[in-house]
Amino acid sequence: MKSTRGFISVFSAVYLVLHVAYLQVPTPFLVEVAYHYAIVQPAAVMVAWIAPGEAVQVVDNQLRSAGAALEIVRGCDGAGLLFLLLAAIVAVDASPGRKLGAAIGGGVMVFALNELRIVGLYFVAAYHHTLFVPLHVYFIPMLEILACAAYFAWWLNRWSAAEDHADAARD
Repeated sequence: MKSTRGFISVFSAVYLVLHVAYLQVPTPFLVEVAYHYAIVQPAAVMVAWIAPGEAVQVVDNQLRSAGAALEIVRGCDGAGLLFLLLAAIVAVDASPGRKLGAAIGGGVMVFALNELRIVGLYFVAAYHHTLFVPLHVYFIPMLEILACAAYFAWWLNRWSAAEDHADAARD
């Protein structure tokens, strides 16, 4: 097991590298491709499924209807949350296979959480706009971080239990 100092060093380095790499991605690519196809279109499908009368439209990185307009920009895409989780997973002294499994599961979870956040915020913007800022800025990000921390703790516990089982089988 890595020392606490080793964990923090690796965690910090990975988090920094991921953010620096993310900042190198051109904004037009994010707006016109990544956000449009991977975030906004799936959110529009969910909104239409939940409330077919919304007549929601996708315009580049925006989810629009008569009642709301939600724009996805850097920081609204779940990347920071994903980077935190990936940095924590990479910093753990586990096998590459276990890390890869945790990273894939965590990535799927972060994507799903972010899509749910966007759909929820769309409805808040459309019907309870006074709650939008506190939910968007404070409450939902805290819940997402707690969900990722819970996932990480679950994975760490599961991985440790598997390691203990493997050690016992070797004895």
